[in-house]
Amino acid sequence: KHKEFEDNFWATKMNLRGNSSDALAKTKTEYDEFLGDPENLKAVREFLKKGGLTPEQEKTLKVFERTFECYITEDPEARAIKEQLNKKEADLQILRNKMEFKYKDG
Repeated sequence: KHKEFEDNFWATKMNLRGNSSDALAKTKTEYDEFLGDPENLKAVREFLKKGGLTPEQEKTLKVFERTFECYITEDPEARAIKEQLNKKEADLQILRNKMEFKYKDG
């Protein structure tokens, strides 16, 4: 999910041929849904409870735990608003790509 979002983000940001605000909004929403999926948080916590982890593994899992905690949105209305914001941000990026810069080095 992250790579798909990043690919669309940079294609749109750099105004590469074939970029799409719809694709950017879609992959951003999918990425947010992955990060906000309570099952991912549950799985991470189960691994942490099992123990037997190296310090590096525990540190990494704690980072995932904190990330998932930050993205979970339980209210369906709030989730819908987040999706609308993703679409608006993608549309705004397309408009930025069409901006004409007035400064000319002369």
